[in-house]
Amino acid sequence: MTTRLTFLGAVAAALLAAGCEAETGVGNIGLAVSALGSCPGVTGSDPIPSIDRVRVMVTAVNRDTQELYNPVDEAFKVKSSITVGGIPAGINNVVTVLGYAPGQTEAGWFARQRQVRIEQDATTSLDLVLAPLGRLACVTPPNTFTHRVFSTATALGDGTVLVTGGFTKVTAAASTVLEEPSDLALLYSAQTGGPLDPIAAPMTARRAAHAAVFLPITEKDGIKGADGAVLGKSGIVLLIGGANKVELKADGIAFATGDALNSYEIYDVATKAFHPALKDGTGNPRQMTLKRAFPNVARLFDNSVLITGGGQWPKDPNPDYANAELWAPWVATGDEKGGLQPFSGNGPIMKRQHNGAAIAKLEDTAEGLSRYALIGGISTVNADNPGVEIYTQSSQQQKGVSGVFTALEAKGLPPLFFPAVAPLSGKRFLVVGGIGYKDGKFQAPADSAWILQFGRAPSGDTVAVTPARNVAAGCGQRFFHTAMASFDGDRAFVIGGFKDFTGPAASPNCRWDPERPDTTVSDDPNAKLPEAMSVVAETQAFAGHRAEPLPDDTVLVVGGMTTRGAFPEETGIVQVYAPPTVRLDPTAP
Repeated sequence: MTTRLTFLGAVAAALLAAGCEAETGVGNIGLAVSALGSCPGVTGSDPIPSIDRVRVMVTAVNRDTQELYNPVDEAFKVKSSITVGGIPAGINNVVTVLGYAPGQTEAGWFARQRQVRIEQDATTSLDLVLAPLGRLACVTPPNTFTHRVFSTATALGDGTVLVTGGFTKVTAAASTVLEEPSDLALLYSAQTGGPLDPIAAPMTARRAAHAAVFLPITEKDGIKGADGAVLGKSGIVLLIGGANKVELKADGIAFATGDALNSYEIYDVATKAFHPALKDGTGNPRQMTLKRAFPNVARLFDNSVLITGGGQWPKDPNPDYANAELWAPWVATGDEKGGLQPFSGNGPIMKRQHNGAAIAKLEDTAEGLSRYALIGGISTVNADNPGVEIYTQSSQQQKGVSGVFTALEAKGLPPLFFPAVAPLSGKRFLVVGGIGYKDGKFQAPADSAWILQFGRAPSGDTVAVTPARNVAAGCGQRFFHTAMASFDGDRAFVIGGFKDFTGPAASPNCRWDPERPDTTVSDDPNAKLPEAMSVVAETQAFAGHRAEPLPDDTVLVVGGMTTRGAFPEETGIVQVYAPPTVRLDPTAP
């Protein structure tokens, strides 16, 4: 639910800070603000009476020094609109709006927009959406959007998110069976926070447990749909694989390879339409060489897409799942472009299959090559079966030369399936939870987390594993969850997930903050140190949800399961989360 909230007031022009060039001129910002409401069945009421006043803060980024200057920080009583004046002209402004309950000195509501363009002697109009800090708020989906699990949520680069597919039926017996994947897609706008916009035409296939990636290609790339239309005026989304059915057993998760999909399709952002894969030279639709459920995909620097995993775990009898595939916009059949590229030689082969792994971007090099880390998804960890592999993109991919996988032994990182990984600053990664594997059996998640630090040595890439300090009870014990870093990469949060193989999705929301001190003020040497990962709120995010960061520092959370055998309700649940890792003042260190 979204409630409209408007204000009236004006801020006098602020003095420019020292070092700011006055001749650049100033402009204004006109704000229209709305507020997200409570979720069905969640304690709370209409947010408007609970917001007594708002505080507006505008900070502009000096493009030469990357320092923040000229903060405008004023408090207003709620009236009807807000205009902020005296903002230096430029494109790197950050606008933050905080809402306060009556008598409260700490903000309870938050909204932000980055890279706001201010033109001289003009007013820039903004729509911002206040979300409750540290709590989940609900967005109203259309009636056709029933609840689902293992869908996708993909940011499109313009403040909107594409939501696709997901299992819509759950049957509980000796095991829990998820089936009836959806072909419905929706759009969410972070600017309005209003009801989701359904896309009229369905997907070309029903998908769940699939992957999706946004590619900012242009019409010049010449990607075509099956109807011959040129795609990519505003970019495309590539949807990969999926499954028709997945089973949650008493000791883990399984699917039959025959229930997985080897197809892919393209969503055109400009026309809001899905297009099946183009046909090959024999008239058959192009498809992957393998059927892949829960695959990992990664956009490379040249807008090609790396595809890994998607086989059964912990051990698939088909060794082909050690092979990766590459979708590339330059692959052509006649005058048609966009498809899977055959690799030269044996192609990019991993040491292990990494089914059920997590994938995270390591860097883009100065040479324009992307590097990704595959973490987990294996049954043993030693020099021959590494816990981590790094993929480095080839500079000759358009000539059919494959990239390369480098195996690293991550000492101290146990075998994990479906861990969550939050990329931090400085080539660090927080790894949380996941299903364990020992002596040929699945293990319930341990209450642990790890920090992976990547580096370079004369012999090549290195990775050091350090257990996260003082993980609070329940924060690491989860799977089918989400871990995400803050905007600056210094902190992280974890939401949702199952804590074991039979119980409800009861893992709490948690915050990881390495800035918390390692010592206490107590003289007692046995005093417990403060947790670096601590519980922050009761969970409302379910297991198997999908989450996508929004440009306003909040997160869109879609679907999920409350228990192994049930959805929370028939109507789909879509939530927005303003995590506790948000720095309310962007000028704060």
